[in-house]
Amino acid sequence: HRRKKHHSSSNQEKNSQTSQSPSFSIPKNNKGTQLIVNYLPASLRESDFYQLFARIAPIKLCKLITDRYTGQSYCYGFIEYHSKDDTIKAIEKFNGYRIEHKKLKVSYAQPKSNNNYESDNDKPIKSSSTQKNSNIYITDLPDDIDENMLERLFSKYGDIVQTKVLRDPRTRISRGVAFVLMKSARYAERAVKALDGYVPSGAHTPISVKYADLNKTAAITTTSSGKNGSNSSSSRLSSSSPMTPPIGPYGYPTGLPPLSM
Repeated sequence: HRRKKHHSSSNQEKNSQTSQSPSFSIPKNNKGTQLIVNYLPASLRESDFYQLFARIAPIKLCKLITDRYTGQSYCYGFIEYHSKDDTIKAIEKFNGYRIEHKKLKVSYAQPKSNNNYESDNDKPIKSSSTQKNSNIYITDLPDDIDENMLERLFSKYGDIVQTKVLRDPRTRISRGVAFVLMKSARYAERAVKALDGYVPSGAHTPISVKYADLNKTAAITTTSSGKNGSNSSSSRLSSSSPMTPPIGPYGYPTGLPPLSM
């Protein structure tokens, strides 16, 4: 009777992992040892991230995902342990764990054949920016709109995973460009239809709200200094130029947070 119960428990655990992505199976040699951690504080360094999860057990891999141009954290990362038992302990300990003003979300990552990670919703889109997906990019934003204001605006149309306003790395002034990751393509569609051409309160120019084109890669241009060393704080990325973050080594666009799994 005990053996049968143990077998049933194992099946439930297996189903909880594989149900996230029924299109492939996780290799047996690393099944259940990788975690994706969302909602990390922006101030958390990779060394801090490592030390936090090393409280559970020795770590095989630790990767904090950061902006390739500014080095700033995108508030999520990956942890890999040597054993599945340690991974389970980490989920039990840190899922919902509060650090600074954030509440961590810790869940299994989904490895693909080359040991990178992805989810079905984060695969590169095969067509242009008109392809519907859950990633949205916004241009022509007023300088005073921050992540919290974006979240309030877009949350009217569905659940949000994360928002990101791109800023000059030195002045921290908004470039007028932002990303919003909705929890589903359906929510993103609602937001695009409702907010493309919307004029924020106090602004005179409508914002552009489009689907992010994950098939192309484009450099995020930084504000350049003139010969006199002055910076232009009014620099904007034009909505006519496709701006899409490159696909990173973990299967996610480096400029976007992952979908929660």
